[in-house]
Amino acid sequence: MFRVYLRHPDQSVSDKTNTSDPAVAQAAYDALLDRAELIGSPILAVMNQDGKPVAHHRFDGKGSHGGARPGGGRPSIGDVRRNVTLPQDVEDYLRDLGDGGLSAGIIKAVRRLQSTQS
Repeated sequence: MFRVYLRHPDQSVSDKTNTSDPAVAQAAYDALLDRAELIGSPILAVMNQDGKPVAHHRFDGKGSHGGARPGGGRPSIGDVRRNVTLPQDVEDYLRDLGDGGLSAGIIKAVRRLQSTQS
């Protein structure tokens, strides 16, 4: 079940949409993001699926958890960061393979595949 709504600074909620259809949820979330009158306000647009966050946007651009800053974050050492979409069973398998680490599991799986092809 998807829940899409606006969360106000006093923690009240408005403009709620509850649906099991991902396309309807995305359309409702996009409609909230298109509301020009909210720009600059400390209101948060939220989309949850089964109680877990899927997306959020704060209209004043401020976050409560830090944010981008020069020199911030963990530096990469020759590695590249990528976002991928995986079926849940594949993620579970890769995490098991990587002893809990998704990236480690992907690397092990690829190394195994490479060794069988050479």
